[in-house]
Amino acid sequence: MAHGTAFRRLRGCSFIILIRPAQRPIDRKGVTPNALQESVSLSVGHFFRQKCRQKGGRLSRIERLTIKNTLLRWFGMTLAPSIPIANRSLPAICLLLVVIIFLATPVSALEGRIDLATGYDDNVEGSADKRGSTFMRYQLEGYQGLAETPSLYVEGYGRVSYHDFGRVDDRHDLLLGVSCYQRWLDGAWHSQIYVEGRSYRDDLVDEDDCDSVEIGVQLDHYWNERIKLGVLGYYRFGDYRSGYQEVISTVVTTPEQGGQGQHSGTQAPSEVVAVNETSREDKMIAGVVSGEYRFSADLSCDVRFFYLDNESTVDRESYHSFGLEHGWRFQINPRWSTIAWGSWYCEQYPESDDQQWQIAMRVQWQWRPRWNVYFEGQQLWHRSDYPVDEYNEKVATCGLSWSF
Repeated sequence: MAHGTAFRRLRGCSFIILIRPAQRPIDRKGVTPNALQESVSLSVGHFFRQKCRQKGGRLSRIERLTIKNTLLRWFGMTLAPSIPIANRSLPAICLLLVVIIFLATPVSALEGRIDLATGYDDNVEGSADKRGSTFMRYQLEGYQGLAETPSLYVEGYGRVSYHDFGRVDDRHDLLLGVSCYQRWLDGAWHSQIYVEGRSYRDDLVDEDDCDSVEIGVQLDHYWNERIKLGVLGYYRFGDYRSGYQEVISTVVTTPEQGGQGQHSGTQAPSEVVAVNETSREDKMIAGVVSGEYRFSADLSCDVRFFYLDNESTVDRESYHSFGLEHGWRFQINPRWSTIAWGSWYCEQYPESDDQQWQIAMRVQWQWRPRWNVYFEGQQLWHRSDYPVDEYNEKVATCGLSWSF
């Protein structure tokens, strides 16, 4: 669909969701919420299996509403009462995204991409102590149109990715989102509102395990056939599973008591160690200003300036960041294309300033209709006021993708 294609070109950033069920007590009727959840899931699953045995297996509008109401009642009985108000939006948004995507009547066929890639990363952990490894990457993306008019397009989308490293532990993530794309004033203005989530797990660096949810608004103006200007703003809430432990060591010396209350000397110094454990939650607000210029149908470039403010419950993880990105796209011929880009940004922490430069290039060849082979290389330099935090990283990737 034309609107769906335009929407995916518009969405330029990938951001995050989280689900971490809280421990829930037995309710007054003696049934645990988990047991009720399993009961509802089994009932709904049995209903779907019966429908699939019937010819076509398509749900009617009344059946869709019945299932939707059942799921929402389950959410109200099990999740909502036991989750603090500050965090209740996280599982609620996850559930509602699933309900909307699964139960909404699709306006177009499911589209997506399956990607299989292999490569080498010479610094998987991103640290001064390099640990390189070969890897295999498996990725599945899906896009489902939910509503469409001449000027409006609503789409649900998701992505599942798994990195299988040969020498170090693996990483994987899940992304789910819904976006509403609107055209204004005969297409001169385009707007997008999205709710997106991602659950990220890194078996090598546990501190990076993060669940987050994001809400954003983007506005683009097509100045003419060559120039496009845009602005993006978003808010992200992130919950890091590992938290943060601060070890405080204090040396204490105690005077010894002699006869008649006199001090006869001091004992050997003793060390008192205290561990303060703090859960890490980040709240990020960001803004991006972008511009794109098309020299021709085959050649274009873009530039982005961004600023973000991250407030964390762990003081040393709070920072301000600003930087820019610049990229070029060139369609060499109907089967060959290339993309080259670079970026620089600065992060200002309470105790240090970090800077990072990155350059990358991707060459893609259309092997057959819907089949693409690509080669990609990246180089990254990270500098910090603390030498122990400085590192370089190179990544080379070769992949095959199939679109459907």
